[in-house]
Amino acid sequence: MHLSSERWLGIVGGTSWESTALYYRLLNETVRTQQGGLHSARLLLASVDFAPLEANMRTGNWTAVEACLLQAGKRLVAAGAGALLLASNTLHRLYPILSTALPVPMLHIADAAGAALSRDGHRKVLLLGTQYTMEAPFYRERLAEAWGLTALIPSPAERQALQRLIFDDLCQGRVPPEGTRLLQALTGQEGIDAVLLGCTELTLALPGHAAACPVYDTARLHAEAGAAWLLEDCA
Repeated sequence: MHLSSERWLGIVGGTSWESTALYYRLLNETVRTQQGGLHSARLLLASVDFAPLEANMRTGNWTAVEACLLQAGKRLVAAGAGALLLASNTLHRLYPILSTALPVPMLHIADAAGAALSRDGHRKVLLLGTQYTMEAPFYRERLAEAWGLTALIPSPAERQALQRLIFDDLCQGRVPPEGTRLLQALTGQEGIDAVLLGCTELTLALPGHAAACPVYDTARLHAEAGAAWLLEDCA
């Protein structure tokens, strides 16, 4: 397979840049694995400033978040992107608005996860992520309606601990040992088939996915979906 010279993939990133860097590496690794040699992915990146975005998320000003992401998406489309990745699970809360407002496809991160989980025969998963992702219905509903998956979430205290780990540490490049221990403990929960890392930073704290059950990394799955789009119909 060869990259189409007409296909450029746009990434709305910076949310946080720690995970956006993972996307860049994973996309290029996937393309190189598929094509070999010195091949790499044709990418466009719009990296936003996460501090004001996170402040608006925290205060519930999702209209401002939407405006920021929409502007970034439009810049990518104007630069020639034929499809988009929004490099954040939490911000897919705004997927219905963004995907309607932008004239190119936006690949949904939960669809990348749902396809992998369904392919492997899983039906009941533990969803780990920010409190926004775990507690709001948008993500669990997508998994249920599109993929027939039941997504469970941790206890309120565990959700708060994950929120602190993500924003106070992982988004700032720190991986505390207690964060890894928390994730390892959560993966041992009874009554689940698999664990879904529904925050693109969480893989930083679970190296090698050393866990008690299968772990699915949404950053990797989303990047693989983006690479598949780049390589689609290119023989």
